Amino acid sequence: MTRKVKYVQPAPSGGTFAPDAFAHQIGRTLPLTLEGSSAERDCVLVAAQVSGDGQSVEFTLEVDDDAFPSSAYQANGFGFAE
Repeated sequence: MTRKVKYVQPAPSGGTFAPDAFAHQIGRTLPLTLEGSSAERDCVLVAAQVSGDGQSVEFTLEVDDDAFPSSAYQANGFGFAE
């Protein structure tokens, strides 16, 4: 089983993201490491929604249920998607 998690990434200082900056990566399997964990797990990028002003992007990732404990996601600023 899998779960979907969301994470907001700010743009680099002084920069912005283009509206389609991550479109080519949707559906790709990417590595995910959470701070405080030495483990790297695969995840699938389900969506990447760049904010209207380009100052941030909200990533929706699909990960295996047992990839990391729920507390590790929350400690790293991740939320759980429906």
